[in-house]
Amino acid sequence: MVMSWILNSLSKDIVESFLYAASARDLWLELESRFGENSGPLLYQIQREIASISQENMSVAVYFTKLKRLWDELTSFNPLPSCNCGASKMSERIASNELMQFMMGLSDIYDHVRNQVLLMDPLPTVGKAYSMVQRVEKQREIHSGVTVIDKEGVMTVQTGEAREGSLTDDPPRKETLWIKECCIVSIARKLDTQRTHALKLMGPQNGISFL
Repeated sequence: MVMSWILNSLSKDIVESFLYAASARDLWLELESRFGENSGPLLYQIQREIASISQENMSVAVYFTKLKRLWDELTSFNPLPSCNCGASKMSERIASNELMQFMMGLSDIYDHVRNQVLLMDPLPTVGKAYSMVQRVEKQREIHSGVTVIDKEGVMTVQTGEAREGSLTDDPPRKETLWIKECCIVSIARKLDTQRTHALKLMGPQNGISFL
């Protein structure tokens, strides 16, 4: 199983030369003898990528994942010493370096939480710092969504008010005035006819005459 994992990790261009290793230990020793002395350029390349990486347009999760991959790769090529003499101190120093690298590459919009992290005593782990920054990112996303909704709501209200005002403040159209005049004339004629008819009925009995 270990041999399969090692072989699957190798480039296709070189894996064929290691297929017939007798054991996982022999395979590992062969790899170390061939490529162990050439780890310097790889370490340089990894360190360079770590130093140059920044969040830019990446989410906090994507940015941290890329950094974590580089850290793990660096550890695999440059492992801690097996003795307990100074391994713990070295581990603490590596953890502190990883925290600083994560903080340095963060976008400037996280200046506030970055300052909070750097002022903590003792300094948190890089995992704790990542969790704090990610919470701020989620809060920013929520507030950004509320802002957009609020703006749309205001626009809707303003549009409704403008539409209502247009119904009350616009000058009446000519067609509307003509219809109103026709209605008034029609009502006046009807009232005049009713008045004339009433006078005709009442005139002879009451001595009222009219032309």
